[in-house]
Formats: sequence, C-alpha cells, structure tokens
Amino acid sequence: MLNFPENACFSRMKRKVIVIGAGITGMALAAFLAKEDFLVEIFEKHDQPGGRARRISTDQFSFDLGPQVIFLPEILEFFFNHFSHPEYLLPELERMDPSYRVFNNNSEVFDIPGEPKKMESFFMKYSPSGISNLNKYLERGRQDYAGITEKGDYFKGDSGPCSFLTKLFTTSHDTYVSKLFRDYHLVNLLQDHYPLVNQNIRDNSSLKFALNYSFLTRGVLYPKGGMQNLIHAFTRILDELNVPIHVSSPVESFDIIDDKVAGIITHGKNFHADYFVSAMDYRHTEQQLPKEYRNYSEYSWEPGDKTGSSFIFYLVIKKKLKNLAVNNIIYTRGLHKRPGVRDKSDLPVIHVTCPSKHNQQLAPEGMETLIIRTMVPTSIEDTGKIREHYFEKSIRWIEETSGESIQNHVIFKKTLAHTDFEVEFGTYQGLPFGWMNSQYSLNKKNKKMVNMKLQNLLYGEYPVLAGLGISSAVISGQVVAQELARIAGT
Repeated sequence: MLNFPENACFSRMKRKVIVIGAGITGMALAAFLAKEDFLVEIFEKHDQPGGRARRISTDQFSFDLGPQVIFLPEILEFFFNHFSHPEYLLPELERMDPSYRVFNNNSEVFDIPGEPKKMESFFMKYSPSGISNLNKYLERGRQDYAGITEKGDYFKGDSGPCSFLTKLFTTSHDTYVSKLFRDYHLVNLLQDHYPLVNQNIRDNSSLKFALNYSFLTRGVLYPKGGMQNLIHAFTRILDELNVPIHVSSPVESFDIIDDKVAGIITHGKNFHADYFVSAMDYRHTEQQLPKEYRNYSEYSWEPGDKTGSSFIFYLVIKKKLKNLAVNNIIYTRGLHKRPGVRDKSDLPVIHVTCPSKHNQQLAPEGMETLIIRTMVPTSIEDTGKIREHYFEKSIRWIEETSGESIQNHVIFKKTLAHTDFEVEFGTYQGLPFGWMNSQYSLNKKNKKMVNMKLQNLLYGEYPVLAGLGISSAVISGQVVAQELARIAGT
C-alpha cells in the first residue's frame, strides 16, 4: 500500500502529471497517482498500450510480443485489490502443467512439473533426500519471497536500497544449492531455468531464492486469454480513474524553462503539467534531454555484465505440434553436470513457446503459433543473413530434438532482434529490457529516480528488481508514484 505524506492536500489543489509510456510501469504508476487525486495523462508512441507486452494480430492469428509467464502473482493481486471494483479483478492466472519441457540435447526429454505434489516426486526421483532438502530450500526461499510480496521491502526512494535489496546480491544462492543437491537435473532446475524469464540472474543473487520459491510453489502462471487480457484490465482501471491514454503520440522533445520541464512536445503541440514521469527506458530518456540536464555521462551506462540480447522468431505453423509443451527449453550442448559450469558456446539454449496449445484463440484450427528465442550478444551484426542463420540453426535443433517437422509448414514469420528493440522501445544497446536488464547496473550503478537538475522530472522505468518481469514493473510504478507524492507534498 502506498504511504502518501500526511501533509499532502491534493483535494484542494490537484497537481497534474504527464506519464510518458503506457507500458505496465507507466499504467501502474498513473493508476496509483490518479487514485490519490492527481490529474494524470499518459502519452504513448505506439498505437496501443502495453509497451513490451503489446500484441500483434491479423484476421487469423495473434502473438503477445513480450512476457509469456508471470512470477510473484501476489504483486498483481495487490495492485488489483487496491482498485477494488469487481469488474477489474485480475484475470484468472492459470497454472501451466508441465511448467516446461526440457530437451537435454538428444539424450533425454523430461517435464518440469507444475503441481507442487508432482514437484516433490520429481525431486525424489533424482535424490534420496529430495523432499527434506527441497523443504529446506523452500523455507530459505520463503523468507526472501515474503520480503517482496508481504513486507513490500524492496526500496526506500532515492535514499538508497533497503537491507533486503542489498542482501539479494550478497547471499550465495548457487553455493547453497550445490550443498543440498548433487544431481544435475535438480541443480540445473534451481540455478538455470531463467530462460523462462528472459534473464541471466547473477550466480550469487538470492533473488533466485524468491523466484524459485514462486516457481516451485505457484508454478508458471499465464493470464487466461493471454497477456492482452491483463493489459485490458489495466486500461479499464485507468478508464474508471479518468486517466486518458494518448496513443500514437511520441514525445519529440521536452520544453524546459528555468530548470524545470514545462511541457512535452508531440505532433508539434506543447502539453503542460506540474510533474513529468518518463516510463521509457532510463538511458533513452536521458538521451532526449540537452546534455546540461542529464543525470549521467555516457560512460556511466556501461553495464559491465549485460546479459545480451535475443533473436525472437514469431511463427505460424500449418499443423499441430504434438511433441512440444507450451514452454520448452532445449539445451543444445546438454545440461551442465557440474555446478557452476557455464556454456559459452554459440546457441547453447533455445527457448520455445507454443502459446496456442494453451490459448486456442491465438491460431486457426489445425495450426499453432510458435515463439522461438535465442540468446545472442549485442555486439553481433544484425543483418538479414545473420537472422536467417540463427533461424535455420534454431529450427534444425528444434526439429532434431522434438522429432517435429516445422520449417516446411511455416506460413508466417516475424523476427525481432536488438536493432528492433532499440528502435521500437529505445532500449540501451538493444538489450530486450533496456538498461535495467543488467544486474550489475542495478547493484553497482544505482541511478537516481529524480532528475537532479530538473526536479519535476522522474524516471518511471526504475530498476527495482530486474528479473521479475511484469511484477517488477508494477513495483516500479508503485515506488515512483510514492516518491512523486512525497515530493509534491513538501
């Protein structure tokens, strides 16, 4: 729950806020502020809200471009309960079972269960002390999970991270796992299932405890009807709060007067407000400001351990795929049999999602939608030839490991790569989730939420807990809304 300052008197003189970007973060913070009697408008450059969770559609099929799973559902439940109109309840979150299917090179295929009881059996299969050690692990993870979902213990504004957030990067998760479990199936499950969340979380981050606790107890969750239903639920809340979303309205420049942002320019028109929050990528926003008003130099954005980018292929297959689950991970070089070993080879992991298996409305009868994601370095040249190389290589691996014929049945293909992420989302160096995708940046280069030279400009795409996907975006919206309310009330 937001703790707004007692001396804030918004009912006597409403403050106007312009939010730039209608992604999850932008919509969440706009809703929090509007409920506390701010006047809020959102400006979005795309033709629909959702940000990286947008949908592309034709008359026959649809794709959710971004997130495909939800972790820490309590964060979303808190958000929707905060706006307690019965029509705007959180869409039903359905558990995937199996959570995902593992193709271990060509040597074995096994399912990661979605139900807790089945998960216990899975641990018993590979370890005689599987259940007792699993319970030890879950108790350890429950503490960090509660720190995020119950205590809201993740950030204290620009005063710096709280003790819990600091602990996330000092507790050795992987060492703890290797002491409890020896079998490589279990070690890989707990250390390396992060292709599901587009994240390569640092080895010593106990954020893994919280994520795995959610994964092991709540499973992999997906909104009924797709992520687009979740976006519609957000927009309905904003409609009820009288928050307009101006789509197809890119911000061309900032109007700055006397060291304050006076307005934003879109389509040649100037829109004024008391406060401005950019829910775009932090670094991208900085680049739109004159140099004298930027918080940081270009050098300060180097992430140090950036996780790389992706080639993502969206396909429609004119056949049903029997051997794939909704979520699939292919380890082309095999699972690591020694804890701590990391495969640096080309295309070591391929993540394959078949969303039409769960949501049949996404594709015509007898067809499937398929999303293939391969991790690549941002330094790789992004050309049509390179994209096709990775596509051919990925399809070959999927066909060989799954036993499915795919390439000859493709009737639609769309590709996104790091140059697309830079253009479409303004993300730093084409990282799929921008600068906040780097755990090093979050831990070592904590950026200020408020522009230090323009005190009425805040950064909404704030890296609170990178790796939590949609839940992290909601947290960011809450934290930034609380900080703006504190500033407005002084």
